[in-house]
Amino acid sequence: AVSAVNVISTLPGMYLIERLGRRTLTLISMVGIIISLVLLAVGFHLVRTKSPDVTKPISTLGYMDNQVSSTLGMQTNLQSSNTDCLVDTCTECVDTEGCGFCYTGEGDLMIGFCEQIGENSDFSLGMCNQ
Repeated sequence: AVSAVNVISTLPGMYLIERLGRRTLTLISMVGIIISLVLLAVGFHLVRTKSPDVTKPISTLGYMDNQVSSTLGMQTNLQSSNTDCLVDTCTECVDTEGCGFCYTGEGDLMIGFCEQIGENSDFSLGMCNQ
């Protein structure tokens, strides 16, 4: 299968080099590369600016919204022991060393948590172990 794709791709390439020339093909491919890089930059920017919010741990709020706790079936007296993971968005959480982002929820209600990562790279503490 790989050899067939190689042969099928080589034939049009040889034809285009003879017909248009290397310089023209290089300029056309550079335009495609620039467009692709701009789209990637926009995508990465949107990931940073539109990152999902993090639900604050109960130890900082003193309470959890009743709708959230009943939907997720969680206890409302959980405590978070790592203050390094107190951030506002998923991206900030992932960027913080020793923290990981997880989410849970049903239907339209999506709740995200930034929690300390355990030694084995699983969530050893907090909401995501409920």
